[in-house]
Amino acid sequence: LKDLRQKLLQTLTATSARADEAWAKAVLTPHFSTFFTHGMADFVEMRAGDVAVSYSWGASALDGGEEQEGEAAVTVPVALSPHVFQALFEGAAAVQALGSRRGLVMAVKTCLSELLVRHMSQPLESKLIEGELSLQHGVQLLFDLSLLKIALAIPGGGAAYEGVNKLAEKVEGACLSDPVDRLLYQELLRSAVSVGVDSC
Repeated sequence: LKDLRQKLLQTLTATSARADEAWAKAVLTPHFSTFFTHGMADFVEMRAGDVAVSYSWGASALDGGEEQEGEAAVTVPVALSPHVFQALFEGAAAVQALGSRRGLVMAVKTCLSELLVRHMSQPLESKLIEGELSLQHGVQLLFDLSLLKIALAIPGGGAAYEGVNKLAEKVEGACLSDPVDRLLYQELLRSAVSVGVDSC
């Protein structure tokens, strides 16, 4: 009897997870597919010169602290791009509308990860092939993807979440291919992302 109860519980858990996934996709896909196509994809395709004008950047000292007068500094992102902020805001609203049950929250995060990867991969790949991803643009993308990885993380990761990781790895490999840039920006980005998480 104990084994039967255990099997029933496992079956119900698996069925509930599939139902949550189907429900999340049915509700989120129509809206977020359009949003990612005309939002995130547009950001990926943005010209390099527009990034500094359009997004919030700040100066950081080379040791990761605040810039002091006369001290060498480098500019880094200090805020999410508007497209990513809107995606996270609407994703949180979707969770509130659908329900905050743990299984459903995980299904929403998985669905958003899948949509993000599906609609960012092609324009990003084209940008990389054409060699048009500037350092500045790439660093903003890395900042955004780093915060998205935190927001969309689920226990065990999963294929959809791993897809987001691979997007970030592609961007980092392209825009921080220079060892000096990699050494400089990796630490500064970690500090900027930490501040970004605290301010969310």
